[in-house]
Amino acid sequence: MVKGLAEASLEAHSITMEYLSLKGLLERSEVDYLRKRVSAVCSMYVRPNPAISEEELRLIKEFIAKDPDEVTLEECNRVYEIDKRWFAKLVI
Repeated sequence: MVKGLAEASLEAHSITMEYLSLKGLLERSEVDYLRKRVSAVCSMYVRPNPAISEEELRLIKEFIAKDPDEVTLEECNRVYEIDKRWFAKLVI
């Protein structure tokens, strides 16, 4: 599921960049650069990460799939704390 979200996000960004290029707002070199950067960010979502457990990964997946109107502040705080550890480990 997370891999699918990362791929969908990459595709959405690619479409937007290509459209801006067609309109003459971005040059081809700018589109290529942005596509590489967005791809790098999206790949962070699918790499295994020892900073979080399988249960924590499951919680994140459930959180992403949940209806935003049903999300509690407690869940947001829990996922936020997990994400901080996850991304901190990816950057180091």
